[in-house]
Amino acid sequence: MNETLLAISDRRIKGIFWWEPASGCDRDYFDADCNARPVITVFDKYKRN
Repeated sequence: MNETLLAISDRRIKGIFWWEPASGCDRDYFDADCNARPVITVFDKYKRN
């Protein structure tokens, strides 16, 4: 989905918002205080500059 959205030339499309309400602070991407861990950079390739 990320690649499809970012391939659209309309600059209003920035990417997707990933939200999973059942997990609260997902322990894979966030620590116990809900701070992002370094692994969150996996999404950097899906942003527009």
